[in-house]
Amino acid sequence: AAITFSGYTGAETLTNFPALVVLGSGTISGFDAADCRTGGADLRFADASGTEIPCEIEKWDAAGDSYVWVRVPELAGADTTISVYWCNPTAEAPNYAADGGVWSEDYAAVWHMQDANPADSTTNANNGAGTATAVVSGKAGGAIGFNGTAAQVNAGMGASLNLPTALTVEGWVKLDG
Repeated sequence: AAITFSGYTGAETLTNFPALVVLGSGTISGFDAADCRTGGADLRFADASGTEIPCEIEKWDAAGDSYVWVRVPELAGADTTISVYWCNPTAEAPNYAADGGVWSEDYAAVWHMQDANPADSTTNANNGAGTATAVVSGKAGGAIGFNGTAAQVNAGMGASLNLPTALTVEGWVKLDG
């Protein structure tokens, strides 16, 4: 099935950009998670030339929406189309680490915050250790509910977190009041 990314109008071409793909009933023509192997092990994405591209399944939900990050080779002013494949009963879950995974070396850390001890999705292994106890619904998959006082996630001081003075931080936050 084809997935088209449209709407990017930036001046620069984004190369190997991690894009979120939501798979569920009615999101991709013909997609049914029941046709996939457990955990989406047979899920594959390919660029326009048919070359397989890395993906990271953030959350797999066979009965609802699954959240998958895909390293789209290029997003520019025109629509970009990639393909998604599934329904291969003999496919094993791929290991995209050799390809650098979805998140390039430009990312010091990526945490999806689905539990109190979020794993770093980059190869830097800046895994978090937390004290939050509430896991709640989030924008993409699960999220951590912080209590506003003592709950936290600490990712330590790994070398990749020793950043230069300029950096970009992104987070999806919902405040209670």
